[in-house]
Amino acid sequence: TRTSTDSGTLSATDTPGTESATDTRTSTDSNTLSATDTAGTDTGALCSVDEDLGPLTIGQAETRILEVAQSADDQAGDCGSGPDMVVRLELDQHADLDVSVLQFGDHLVGLYRDVGGACTDWSVFCFDLASQKSASTVWQDLEPGVYYVIVEGRDAIAADTVVLTLTMRTSACGNGNLDADEECDDGNFDPDDGCSPLCLIESGECTLDEDIGLLNPSVLVQRSLDMVLYGDEWVTECAPYGYDYVMSFTTNRIADIVLSYSQQGSHAVGLYEGGQVEQFLCQARGGVCLAREPGQSGTVTFRSRTAGTYYLIGESVGYEEAGILDLRLRISGCLPDEDLGILSKTTPLSRSGSTLAGSAIFEAGCGGTSGNEIVYAFELDRAARVNLSFEQEGDHVFGLFSEQGGDCDANQVGCLDPGGEESGTTSFARLAAGNYLLIVDAYDPGLEGAFQFSLNANK
Repeated sequence: TRTSTDSGTLSATDTPGTESATDTRTSTDSNTLSATDTAGTDTGALCSVDEDLGPLTIGQAETRILEVAQSADDQAGDCGSGPDMVVRLELDQHADLDVSVLQFGDHLVGLYRDVGGACTDWSVFCFDLASQKSASTVWQDLEPGVYYVIVEGRDAIAADTVVLTLTMRTSACGNGNLDADEECDDGNFDPDDGCSPLCLIESGECTLDEDIGLLNPSVLVQRSLDMVLYGDEWVTECAPYGYDYVMSFTTNRIADIVLSYSQQGSHAVGLYEGGQVEQFLCQARGGVCLAREPGQSGTVTFRSRTAGTYYLIGESVGYEEAGILDLRLRISGCLPDEDLGILSKTTPLSRSGSTLAGSAIFEAGCGGTSGNEIVYAFELDRAARVNLSFEQEGDHVFGLFSEQGGDCDANQVGCLDPGGEESGTTSFARLAAGNYLLIVDAYDPGLEGAFQFSLNANK
C-alpha cells in the first residue's frame, strides 16, 4: 500500500518521466508504477470499457468527451482514487501516443496494458495534470497491443468533465529530423520551446531579437552573435533545431539584398519575406536557406527584391554546433531624389528643377564626363511608349533606367543627348509595366542649370 502526500512541489528524486506544469502542484508522468499498487477500490474487477476506439490510425486524432463525475469508482488503478472512465485502444505497431487533456475539475490519466485480467493489472504510465486546465504529454515507444486509458478524478469531489484527445504517431518524434507526420522536430520533448512534445508547432509570442526598421543603401548592418546565448523558439526549413537569432528590416524600394557571413561552428542563415513568416507561430517557411560547411563563410546577393518587410534568421545546426556567427547585411538600390508616382495614359508627369542642387554620383549614360544629376522615379502602370519633352538652361542629357535593384544607373533603357538644344522631344521604345528612373545629368561639370520636363504614355 502506498502513502499519498502532496507538498505542492516535487523533489529531485521523483520518478523518471516527470513533466512540469505551472500550478501549485507539478504535473507528473511516471512510468515506474507498480502493478501491485492497491490505491483505489475493487482490485479484482474485470475490465469494463466505457469507450472503445478500436485500432488507432497514425496521425488521426481521436477525441472523446468523458463525464467522469457521472461514473463510479470501479477500477483499482495506480492513478487517482475517484470516479473513473475507461477508454480502450489498439496499436498495431511500435508507436508513440500523444495525449491532450482539457479538464474541468482535477484528474489523473493512466495508461495500462491489457494482459487479460482487470484493466489496471499492468500499469505503464500515469499523467497527473496537477489541476491544470489543459495539458499534454507523449507516451513513448509503446509495443503493439491493446491498452486502456483510464481517466480518474483525484477524488470523488474533484471529478468532472474531461475532453481527451489521443493521437498515435510513429516513434520518430524527438529524433531531431522532420518526418512525414511532423510539423517540427527540435530533438526534445520540452514544451513551450516552439515545438511541442507532439512535434507540433506551438503558438505564442515569439522572440524577435532585433528590428532594424527601414534599411537604406547607405547603411551597413554588422552583428557578431554568440549563438548559445539565444533561445530555440523558431521552426524553419534551414535547420531541424538549434539556437536561433531573428532580425527584421524593411525596404521601401526594389533593391538587391547583400548578405555576407562567417562562422565558428555550423550555422544556417535564411532570408524570408514578411508573408513567409508566422511570428505568432514561431514559423518561417518558403524562404532561401544558406548553409556552408562548419567554419566556412560566404556572400550572396538576393536580386531585385521588392519593397517590404524581411526576416533574417540565423540558426545553429544543432545545439552542439553553435558558435559565433558574424553577419554583414546591406542593400544595393536607388534612393531617388523624388518619386513622381504613377505614369499612365491619362496622367502625365511634369517637373522642374536644377542640377545646380544635384549630386555627382550617377551618370545618364550618353553624356561627356558627367556633372551633377537629379534622379526621378516613376511607375508605369501598363506597357506603353513613353514620350519625353524638355526645356533647359545649361547642357543636360536624359537617361532612362529600369529600377531592378542595384545603383540608379545600373539598368539603362535609353538615353537622350540633345546636344545643348534649349528644348526638344524624344520617344522611348515601348516599355513594359514596372518601375523606372529618369536621370537628368549635366553633360560635363560646370554645365549644370535649370530644366523642366514632361512624361506621357501612349500606345
